[in-house]
Amino acid sequence: MAFKRFAVFSSWLVLSSLCHCVAMAEESVTASGLRLNGFGTLGLTKYSSDFGGSFRRDVSQPLNQEGIRGNLDSRFGVQVNYAVNDRLELVAQAVLRQRPSPSQLQDSVEWAFAAYQLTPQIQVRGGRTGMDLFLQSDYRSVGFAYVAARPNIDFYSMLPLTGLDGMDLTHRWTGEDIEWRLKGFAGKSSYSVAASGLSTQKGELSSVMGLV
Repeated sequence: MAFKRFAVFSSWLVLSSLCHCVAMAEESVTASGLRLNGFGTLGLTKYSSDFGGSFRRDVSQPLNQEGIRGNLDSRFGVQVNYAVNDRLELVAQAVLRQRPSPSQLQDSVEWAFAAYQLTPQIQVRGGRTGMDLFLQSDYRSVGFAYVAARPNIDFYSMLPLTGLDGMDLTHRWTGEDIEWRLKGFAGKSSYSVAASGLSTQKGELSSVMGLV
């Protein structure tokens, strides 16, 4: 069957020098150690297909109709950091983006953890953190952290896992002008996959362990 490949391109609206995203960051620091940061990406995507195909950034997004869409890549995030003391910090981050239906408000909470600095080189975290599955960037929702407009959908779109509910331990050190990081993590992870129609498949990995 003769068909035309997806004609997918991103037309990013604000600041041509950052053509694939718009990032906004604002920080407020108080004497108590409270920091508030924000970031966002405004994306306008147009795609078409001659065989009724559909395009989405990853499998957690519902199938989208052809035409111009503003919800595929657009997102807005808010992060709060509170330094209790020199060693203990509390972190929470919420990201508003297109999610499968039905979704709840707590699904937007991607980070919610406490970080404790055991030594200047060793840190332990507990709660909801990001999962080290991505090779292109440690920041999944900050658009300008990627070289392209979005991570390669042939590989990254098939990974619905984004967060880990558990603990991790990180050791950093420097040797011969190279910074090294060794990290181990364990916990569980939930995910949502948007299937055909309006149905959504939810699941959970109960025993996740990894070493980076």
